[in-house]
Amino acid sequence: WQCAGVILLCYSLASHSSFVYRDFVYIRHWEQNNGMYITCSISVEHSAMPPQSKYVRGEQGPTLIRLVDIENDRLKWEWLLNTNLKVSEQKMNCYSH
Repeated sequence: WQCAGVILLCYSLASHSSFVYRDFVYIRHWEQNNGMYITCSISVEHSAMPPQSKYVRGEQGPTLIRLVDIENDRLKWEWLLNTNLKVSEQKMNCYSH
């Protein structure tokens, strides 16, 4: 197997007024090939960034973004998003009313 792009270990911190802070640790791969830009990522555990007590560790399942050049100055954007913010069902019902 040969890597044709770049693989990064990433850490991100997310906040929203309705939720407590979430953090994510994931690997991300990206490459450009045949007029397409592709990036994909998935959560991982890593000893350099253990879970933090002040944040809820979110999970990112397989996620993909693909940009395809379809015409002059136009791109087709495809996004497969698979994120678990770890919000309880009771809390979600509270926000939906």
